This record gives sequence, C-alpha cells and structure tokens, in this order.
Amino acid sequence: MLMPPGTSHDRDCEDDHALFLAAVHDVAPWQPQPLPARTRPLRQRVRVQAQADVQTPPPLDDTQAAALALSGEEEVRFHRPGISVRHLRRLAHGPRPEQAPLPSLDLHGLRLAEARQVLLQWLDHLQAQGYTQALLVHGKGHPQRPAPMKTHATGWLMQHPAILALCSAQPRHGGRGALYVLLRRQDRE
Repeated sequence: MLMPPGTSHDRDCEDDHALFLAAVHDVAPWQPQPLPARTRPLRQRVRVQAQADVQTPPPLDDTQAAALALSGEEEVRFHRPGISVRHLRRLAHGPRPEQAPLPSLDLHGLRLAEARQVLLQWLDHLQAQGYTQALLVHGKGHPQRPAPMKTHATGWLMQHPAILALCSAQPRHGGRGALYVLLRRQDRE
C-alpha cells in the first residue's frame, strides 16, 4: 500500500537505516588478499605429495589373516572407508555379460606360501596394467571345516593397501569360492 511522504512508514525506514548504521559502525571493509603464486601445477603437487606419503607396505600377516576362520559357504564383504555404496553394489553384481571378462587368478592347487607370493605378484601386475577390478578364485574347501585358502586369501587382500573393496562373486563366476576385487588406481607418471 502506498503512503504519502511524511507518514509513519517513512520514519520507520529511516529509523531502521539508522539502527543498521549504528550496528555496523566498527566493521572494516573486506580487502581481498592476492593468492600466492603456484610454483607447480596442482596435479603435479598432489602427485608429489602422494609419492611422499607412500611407504613400503608392511608384510602381510598370516596370523591376522587366519583369525578370520571363514567357512566355504560364508559370504565375504569388505570395503575401506570412503568407498560408496554404489561402488559396492556394482562390484557385487560383477561384470555385465557384454563387458570384457575380468582378469582372474585361480589359487586351486597352491600351498598357502605359494598362493601368497602369486597373489602379491598378481596384484602388482594388475596395478601396473591399470586394472581396477579383478576376480580371485580361491575355492570353498570342505563344507564342514574352515576353508584355509579362502580365509588366508581374504585376510591378505584386506591387509593389502591396493585393495579398496572385495566381495563374494556371483554364481556364474564361482560364487562364494571366488572374490570380486576392487583395486586402487595407480598414478601414472
């Protein structure tokens, strides 16, 4: 509603303005500071920092791996903090039929010491080739007893710094006798 000048509405606006000026009288205006000059591109600085943070991974502990004591029919699910539910769902579904098959390793017939060495070499190879998903076949073992190969392979993978997540495979890829593995992407120089 329009009011003629000199009415109480104009006086209220003037009072509000005076109150505002009184409230902010000691505030200094913001002076933007120039940003420091970058010595290196951001991507290069992040890569250098990541390389500085990388340490030699600790050896894989057999006692920690054996503490899992998984049976052949137990389902396996593991992920590191920060892995989204969407990534886990996609991993658990496995590759679609129209996708290329995942690189795989079968540990059947190997002793535990041999299996660990082969597994470590395989993980290094996968990262060097740029793979981020793979299939590890470890077998189920005897139904009424713990499955040592499944237990140790799962424990070793959980300890390895390159592994982000793992879960039991779909029946078409070995079911609970195999694992889908999600690997950390290795930075290329």
